[in-house]
Amino acid sequence: MNAIEINENEGKIIEIGGNKVISFGDMVKLILRIIGKKKLIIDTPLSLGKIAGSILQLLPGRPLLTKDQCLILGEKDNIVSGNHLTINDLKIVPTDVESKMPEWLYRYRDGGAFAKV
Repeated sequence: MNAIEINENEGKIIEIGGNKVISFGDMVKLILRIIGKKKLIIDTPLSLGKIAGSILQLLPGRPLLTKDQCLILGEKDNIVSGNHLTINDLKIVPTDVESKMPEWLYRYRDGGAFAKV
């Protein structure tokens, strides 16, 4: 609604993002901590991941990893450039993602939907 109400915004780009840069690996570790799970995380070279993804995507069912996922992970940081309209132009006060994640992830904790934190 806020984007629609901005005057003269036709054809303009609105970049939405916070001021904190979080790596994919750190995001995974944060999710695991919030849901109370311990999993082995292995940093893998992207080239090895692409090979594994190319093979795993051929298996039946939902693949653990695909080549396309590796391509996305290999992209540069996805951050707000500062060259376009931002969340501030929408008059939205951003909330830190880390503070909200427990509300979204409670269902993945041991005990499922009844383990809300």
